[in-house]
Amino acid sequence: MLWSVSLFLVIVPDVVTYTCTVDPVDVVFVLDSSGSMGSVGFQLELDFVKQFTNLVQIGAEEFHIGVVQFDNDGFIEFGLTTYFDKTSIINAVQTIHYLRGGTSISSGLSTAKDVLDQTKRSSAVKYVVLLTDGDFSSDRDAAVSIANNLKSDSALRIFIIGIGVAIPTDDMKQIASSPSYFLHVNQAAELAAVATTTVNITCQDIKDCAHSPCQNGGTCETTQSGYTCKCSFGYIGVRCQDYDECISNPCFNNGTCYQGRDVYYCMCVPGYIGARCETNYDECSSNPCKNGATCIDRVNGYNCHCVPGYVGVNCETDYDECASSPCRNGGTCVDFVNFFQCRCPYGFYEDLCETGICHPQPADMIFLLDSSVSQTEQNFMNQLHFVSNFTDHVLIGPNDTQLSVITFSSEALVEFDLNTYDNKTTVNAAIQSIKFRPGITRTDKALQKAYEIAASARKRRRPNGKMARVFVFVITDGMSTYREKTKYEANYLKKLNPEGIATIGIGEQVSHQELRDIATSSSNSPNVFSVDNFDSLYTIVTQLVHVTCKECSHSAVSDVILMIDESVNTSNIESLNSFAGLRDSASKPIRLMDTIGSENNDTHVSLTSFSNTVRTHVHFSDYLSRLELLLNISKITHKENVISNISSALYYANMHGFNETNGGRLEARKFFVIFTNGGFNLDPIFELEKKRSHENKIKIITVGFGSNINVDDLQKIATSSYHVFAETDESSTNFDVLKREFVYNSCDLDFID
Repeated sequence: MLWSVSLFLVIVPDVVTYTCTVDPVDVVFVLDSSGSMGSVGFQLELDFVKQFTNLVQIGAEEFHIGVVQFDNDGFIEFGLTTYFDKTSIINAVQTIHYLRGGTSISSGLSTAKDVLDQTKRSSAVKYVVLLTDGDFSSDRDAAVSIANNLKSDSALRIFIIGIGVAIPTDDMKQIASSPSYFLHVNQAAELAAVATTTVNITCQDIKDCAHSPCQNGGTCETTQSGYTCKCSFGYIGVRCQDYDECISNPCFNNGTCYQGRDVYYCMCVPGYIGARCETNYDECSSNPCKNGATCIDRVNGYNCHCVPGYVGVNCETDYDECASSPCRNGGTCVDFVNFFQCRCPYGFYEDLCETGICHPQPADMIFLLDSSVSQTEQNFMNQLHFVSNFTDHVLIGPNDTQLSVITFSSEALVEFDLNTYDNKTTVNAAIQSIKFRPGITRTDKALQKAYEIAASARKRRRPNGKMARVFVFVITDGMSTYREKTKYEANYLKKLNPEGIATIGIGEQVSHQELRDIATSSSNSPNVFSVDNFDSLYTIVTQLVHVTCKECSHSAVSDVILMIDESVNTSNIESLNSFAGLRDSASKPIRLMDTIGSENNDTHVSLTSFSNTVRTHVHFSDYLSRLELLLNISKITHKENVISNISSALYYANMHGFNETNGGRLEARKFFVIFTNGGFNLDPIFELEKKRSHENKIKIITVGFGSNINVDDLQKIATSSYHVFAETDESSTNFDVLKREFVYNSCDLDFID
């Protein structure tokens, strides 16, 4: 059919919007921007596009409009999915500029194909609407070829509006999808009159079966309102354009399948996720369970398995063990995680304040023994002897104290666990059978083993229902192979056991710093002890009994003689600075001790100095304050070119220093602290005086200052290597460990066992 319209025969109706589609429609306008059209003619083409836009329903699922213009080449002004409302399309059309070039219809059609290829609406009816004056003789064959390629798509139509009296009608009909898709106007001014006609042709075309709208073997039937498609099995959609993926029931776990355009999706029942509801959603992925609980995933839910001591859906609540008022005789209950403690009033003891008899609560004691090459076999035997003596003075049994022993060198070995032996005889026999296995010092591995045992112990109750306190004793010289690893493992253990780690120094040389790094603190002092007394035992037992137990007491009854070496080799600046540093070292223990006083239960200090003779500056009976002692230390002067005599210093301590006439106390611990820069000799009498000091129970502590000190000589003088301290200008001595010597806990051993 040839449509020919005269401007004088057409009445243009009021602008209305046609809703004539049962399918989506994609329209690409191809506008002739050649020189033969002229700028006025090109503007009328743009007006035609705007008028067409106003006449149809624009929307995401309705009409899509794109615009291409061409001269010698084709240009995309905007695509089919650029705009989805009339205003945006019209505004975009108004910005298009006239090119004024040649007439390459093939370029215009080719560019239109590019626009169509960019859209994914397989269900849409597609139109290429070409507006041209047809002056394209040199481009004819290429234009026909591209048009034929476009027409191979059964859902696509090429609609042409020829402009002008010289339009090559036959060529235009060959390019159009059929002769009926060619419309002719004599001049561009008539385009406005055929916009409605163009819409009517489009509507009529897509409302019947003539364009074979049904795809994939569907059967088309004409109806009063248009047509319907009866689809072949497996296909759906207005034009049978979509395969019904839901027919194969692709959704798992009772998911509901919904078919969309070219795609399906599954609506999952609660608890499942995934494109096909194939995955059980892990409700545990958000870690809903608190306080170390274990999350167990269920379908559309989860359960929290709480660790002991916590309750609630998410184990968020600390169970109040005090809710049942377990403490008797007016005791105050303090709730902790999975256990409680009773703070008993004066005169009542035990876990529930149920008795007036003072008795230690159960304890789990883990001993770590250093079997490395830095320990001699004799020192290792001394460690075993210490543990045996320790065992002899505590109650061993399921409801009292239980022991575990770990030895370590290159590896850590659990010799026996806490519940391996339940009586003193079998424990001591097991201790005596432990072998010395030298190697490198892997203290860190021993601390790992201790953590495992301690963590397990904290989860167990004793047969009498009581919870045991856990304590760890590390007996070593502090010379671990990997110090940072040791410190890390110690800190990890402290998180589990913040109060109960004690270190006991033994060996040819002792690193007080590492002992401090490993140990916890109590009473403002690190739990660092020497191996030659039971201070560590008493300190731990004090934590196991009630504070009002009279059998255990806190004592500061120590007599401490500080003796400063006055000798310097020369009067040069270096020697004088060294002596000043030595005096400063002597002042540090004074600053650390907060128990110095005049009362009988205080720590008393005597200040002396020596070279080839001994001078007493402060007697015990002077009862000077810390400030006064520090002032007297600053007044001590040096002596040049003399060699100090250690024997005379020891003789003074043995024969005079701790006598009652000097203010010494018979019941006090005796400490003789020698500060020296190494300018002394050891004569034959020295060994005799040291032996006498041992017999008099005088503990000798040596502190060397400066770069010229001889640590071996300091060890010969000191009671043990634990009691040797070395300091330089750049280092700081760990004097705070001495507080555990000067201020200590004392318990009646008959009370313990």
